[in-house]
Formats: sequence, structure tokens, C-alpha cells
Amino acid sequence: IQKLEEKCSIKGTTDEVEFFHILLNGHDGTLKLSMAFFPIQIRTKSVVVFDCDVANSYEMKHTKNIDMRIAEASRLLSQSQAYFSNWISEANALADT
Repeated sequence: IQKLEEKCSIKGTTDEVEFFHILLNGHDGTLKLSMAFFPIQIRTKSVVVFDCDVANSYEMKHTKNIDMRIAEASRLLSQSQAYFSNWISEANALADT
């Protein structure tokens, strides 16, 4: 698990949200290599997930095409900033309703 430096507060609240990446791997080949990113509301320690039009996870099998899949995972990781930016916009829009 990697905690990112970026934090945000949801509009109209004092609730802070922190952002994380997680990488899971079963080294014996029984578990797919999986990567995800997600926000956690600090006060309640809740994972807060909703559709932000950007994928927030990726899985890949240990196969001969692993190099291609690692490149895809790298691309997805670079999209985490877009996911978190969209997440903040959605959270603030929900706070306005």
C-alpha cells in the first residue's frame, strides 16, 4: 500500500480524504497481479468509491504477455491522478446537492 501525498477536504465539511495505491501479487502464480487506487475518509476510516469515469483497478495473469500487461498497468497508474481529480469533483458536486 502506498499513501499518496495529496489530500483533500470535501466541500462544506472538515472531513479529510487521503488517496492510496495498492499492489497485490501471489508469488506462486495462484493470484493475479492486481493494482488499484482508492480514497479513504480519515475521520471514519472508510473507503469511499463511486464511478468517476476512470478505471481504478487492473488485474493481470502471470503469462508470457506479462510485459505488455505491465505496460498497461503503468498506463493505468499514470491515470490515478485523473481518477482522484474526478473523484474530488464528484464528491464536491454531491456535497452541493
